[in-house]
Amino acid sequence: RALKYLLEVYVDDFIAAAQARSPEELTHIARALLHAIHDVFPEGLMSPDDQPVSIKKVLKGEAKWSVIKEILGWIFNGETKSIQLPEEKVKQLVATIEKMLRSREGTSFHEFQTLMGKLYHASIGTPAGKGFMTPLNHQLAKTPKKVWFRRGSTQRKALELWKYLLSDAMAEPTKAIELMPASPDYVGLVDASGEGVGGVWLSGNKQIPATVWRLEWPDEIKQALKNATLTINDLEMAGNLLAWLVLEGMGVEIKHCHVALFNDNKSAVSWILSWAAHSKGPAGNLIMALALRQRMRRASPLTPAHLAGELNTMADVASRSFGYKPEWKCNSMDEFLTLFDRLFPLPNKNSWQYFQISSRIVTRVTDALQMRPSIMEEWKKLPKIGTSISRTGASFCNLGELTRIWSTRPSASACTTSPASEEWSDRGAWAEESKYELDQFVQRLLPLRRPSRWTEAKLPSTTRPENTTCL
Repeated sequence: RALKYLLEVYVDDFIAAAQARSPEELTHIARALLHAIHDVFPEGLMSPDDQPVSIKKVLKGEAKWSVIKEILGWIFNGETKSIQLPEEKVKQLVATIEKMLRSREGTSFHEFQTLMGKLYHASIGTPAGKGFMTPLNHQLAKTPKKVWFRRGSTQRKALELWKYLLSDAMAEPTKAIELMPASPDYVGLVDASGEGVGGVWLSGNKQIPATVWRLEWPDEIKQALKNATLTINDLEMAGNLLAWLVLEGMGVEIKHCHVALFNDNKSAVSWILSWAAHSKGPAGNLIMALALRQRMRRASPLTPAHLAGELNTMADVASRSFGYKPEWKCNSMDEFLTLFDRLFPLPNKNSWQYFQISSRIVTRVTDALQMRPSIMEEWKKLPKIGTSISRTGASFCNLGELTRIWSTRPSASACTTSPASEEWSDRGAWAEESKYELDQFVQRLLPLRRPSRWTEAKLPSTTRPENTTCL
């Protein structure tokens, strides 16, 4: 296999990581890094004794290769491929949080501001923590002289979740696979409307039954939308949370898996992308619940992606099957599955699997939407999420396979092409558009390739007399 390595620079820290096969390869990488430093900062620039690399630090052993190394405040473990904060830092953070939660006199804004900086640093290796920051960000924006964390407040909930997260991350360090996006193992589409919410789950790198789900909003949610107490963005964010819970409820393996979730609402996509919401409505609570569930299941980063409304037809039908269009209205699960099988046929005349969300989960999500008093502990351990209901035959289609089926003429192994499938094929391969969005998202987060022909550079360190040594 090829030598895998990474050289990075952060201010005045020069960092090398490698998967080497021999000590010679490690020596090669170390010399490459030293040459690069000398290239930018030549020795003897300010005085004859000026050295760009601190000999004192090298002699202390800072430049030695090690499987476990503390870098930029994090302990990297190459054997377990994980990172974690040093134990002393975690103890200090937890003690600071406990002090603020106990305080009856309040916390000075400066102390709170300092804690926020440390929590943002901690969220680098515990990404779920970013989802707990929204209510704390709102408090920070007020710049009060004193900060209070009263019982029942969202700010107190956020700090309590951080306390749990820090302790949990110490007991079970974060794996590298939990930090980096990649090609999805499961792909979901979701949509919310004024009457309901719904979506589908399809196979990615791993196979799952093609599953559709839907939920009609309770009357109180519909009324809140009419009264402008809730916005459609809030309902879309609740739809993302429900979609994740459906995937959990299907019983598939989520640990260390990558999940992509398409939505036609840009606000909901941006909230998940940044794990923060500027609005002071229920979005913060929904984000915290979603972040906590991902941490509980130890999933890799959720990949949100925007899919234009006209390409989100499957989720649209699911969310609007309660009377939005007379031809889409379904009063029962059987009616809905018959409609969905006709509009979006699967290969070999198989039927979509249906997931029925339990009433207790519906109540939990709608309570979060209405910002009713609750404790985040409720999201750590959930009741039964729901039930998967299958007809004869199961299909494990992915987006690409469905596109090929719907864009070709009917055959003995495929259902008759429907108006919906013809409409999609006329617009081009919508799955390719989805894949493009995912690829662009992942590409933006990958380290840039910066090749350097360092062995060809004519530097003082490459022209030393033969009797001198080189690290």
